[in-house]
Amino acid sequence: MKDWLVKLKNLSLDKIAVAHEPMTPRYARAIDKRSYIIREGVYLGSRAIDFSSAIEVAIFAENPMGRRKSGFYSCFRIFYDSDKIPLLALVFCFYDGTESSPTIKSVEAAQAFAREGGFQ
Repeated sequence: MKDWLVKLKNLSLDKIAVAHEPMTPRYARAIDKRSYIIREGVYLGSRAIDFSSAIEVAIFAENPMGRRKSGFYSCFRIFYDSDKIPLLALVFCFYDGTESSPTIKSVEAAQAFAREGGFQ
């Protein structure tokens, strides 16, 4: 359901949090990259979770410095109302090739990685 990315774009940044314990420099960068990822990202897939009014989606944005650099692979948990309108989102996964995170340089590689993680 690709419209999850469109719905995510309609959320203001103050409704999109980043959570990681402990907060590392990589997840601090995720805070800075939220806007870029949502604006430039490609929807990779979604997966259901055990919470009835939330869904997880994977998004990939190529690095603005080109494919030689790792892109930004992110997973968002979107919480929505009864009409499936997002209320808030949480970035719980952010990979940019640093701090031992996977290096993903293309949409195709990101799609394969997302499928391995159960996103369809």
